[in-house]
Amino acid sequence: MTTIKENQSEFDKSGITRWRELIKDINKIVTIVVLDDAEPPREFDRIELPIANHKKTTKGHKKQVCGVIRQCTDDNARIVAFNWFGGREQATQWIIANSKDIDIINCSFSSPRSDDLDFVRDLKIPIICSSGNNGDKGKDGVSFPAYYDWTIAIGAIEERYNRVTDYSNGGALLDAVAYTDIYIPLVENASKYEDIILFNGTSCAAPVATSMLYYYIKWRKNIGLPKLTSEEARKFIHKCAYDILEEGKDYSSGYGIFKLGAEPMQIKLKINSNVMEINNEAKIIDTCPIIDSNNRTLVPIRAISEALGCEVVWDGDKQEITIVKQD
Repeated sequence: MTTIKENQSEFDKSGITRWRELIKDINKIVTIVVLDDAEPPREFDRIELPIANHKKTTKGHKKQVCGVIRQCTDDNARIVAFNWFGGREQATQWIIANSKDIDIINCSFSSPRSDDLDFVRDLKIPIICSSGNNGDKGKDGVSFPAYYDWTIAIGAIEERYNRVTDYSNGGALLDAVAYTDIYIPLVENASKYEDIILFNGTSCAAPVATSMLYYYIKWRKNIGLPKLTSEEARKFIHKCAYDILEEGKDYSSGYGIFKLGAEPMQIKLKINSNVMEINNEAKIIDTCPIIDSNNRTLVPIRAISEALGCEVVWDGDKQEITIVKQD
């Protein structure tokens, strides 16, 4: 997918540009499910529609949400879309049957409270929800389904002003904000300004956050880490959120603006080898990992601790090891 130049600043600042380059040679498939209205997506966005209950609408909401995800991700994103408001039972059955393959669910809608999404909680699939566009930044400001404590609530921030939008709902359950105002193509291989359209609102911020999570999940799959759970996804977003208002959490921005940082550190060791790899760069260490007579794996704590940025102190008199990690 070619990046529309009007999105370059958002992609650079969010970390999408850097992570797209980081994982460009990784061919792992990440499955994103979109629950939205009946609007059929654009054909060139290559969206799977397992249930044939789509039709034209006045707003064309799902078409734009899918367009944002395709624009923000790459060709390895498997995007599966459902008409949630006209086929919940069928969509629910499909999601449950295919839950092992689903990595993220995106809900860019607000509607009256119901229990129709409760089944997702037990599946532990990360579900990214738009916080809503009523401008409510009180304690209980986020809309359904973002107000569940097991969903991830995302509000909207404008890159050009570096501020949370006036319309973006907030509250105690807001997790973070992500960029809105993303341009998406109206035609394949868009080359003119007339060939693109601007999509905004928290309905746009949620799929941007979903797309950012996509890159992290793809990286995890490549190194063999287990499937990301909903709570692990939430913690990752909080960790990667940067304060833009109050220090820590606040009702308007949650933990701050979600940005992808540098590649997470990956340390590899082999039994009886004095070579340690840190993000694929080899380093010679003075002690090899071993498997002892009780079939326990022992690794060199100094080498690993120092690779993680810790200071290791050995007190011979006390026969004591102290590991210090500076913030």
